[in-house]
Amino acid sequence: MGDGRPHRLIPRTSSGGPPTLLRSSPPATTRRAIALAIATLLVTGCGTAPDAGDATTAPPDSTSVPASRDLPTVSIEGRDLVLVTGQDRQALGSIEDGELVHAELRPAVSPDGATTVLALARVDGRYELRYLNVDADGVASDLYWFPFRMQVDPESAGTADVPTLPVWAPDGSAVAWLEWGADGTRLRTVGWLDHDEGTNPSDDQATYGLDEVPVGAQLVVWEVGDDGVPELVSRGADEQRWRIRIEGDAAIVALDALP
Repeated sequence: MGDGRPHRLIPRTSSGGPPTLLRSSPPATTRRAIALAIATLLVTGCGTAPDAGDATTAPPDSTSVPASRDLPTVSIEGRDLVLVTGQDRQALGSIEDGELVHAELRPAVSPDGATTVLALARVDGRYELRYLNVDADGVASDLYWFPFRMQVDPESAGTADVPTLPVWAPDGSAVAWLEWGADGTRLRTVGWLDHDEGTNPSDDQATYGLDEVPVGAQLVVWEVGDDGVPELVSRGADEQRWRIRIEGDAAIVALDALP
């Protein structure tokens, strides 16, 4: 299908088995989470199936750094998440049952001054999404789990030899990641709300089958698109890239001419 022509893909859904892959119909206050994240997601890399017993290691840069040097950053130091603001360092929390492989600070701050740290851990041969909140006074919450229905498909860790790195929408209104299985690559999106609007992660979630995107491709950033339509850019091992436009309940995929 990499012929430059657009192809419409309908989200795959499932009525049973973890994780639930669905397109929900949330209230209007949560549906904006994806709709307002007008963006381009860049995807790079293509992994291969790991040998039995191989452990997935963190990518060379497992720390997400916001664009502005005035903003705090979050880093992984062993089993600890550390918030770095200028010369100040604050330990936020630790993981006891696995390995932290990725952490990213939400690019938006809630009206009450709170922010969120998103983390990806490898536990017992699978990937788990976790998060914690830091209030306006710098007090960190516990490290919470995403609900099981919103977790990374456990099959992903055994399908590719790279971690499935989650990224934030540029306005902090959603989280996205790619996962892989016997049926290929899937894009997952989950909405995120400011603290005064509801509980996170929100129920505004969607799954899209991406047959053209190779197993092991990774999201590296979510950017604002020029024309106001949510888009992803995927790069495979052969350096081909695919532009994916999310329009309503479908994704349209075409070969991308970008270098």
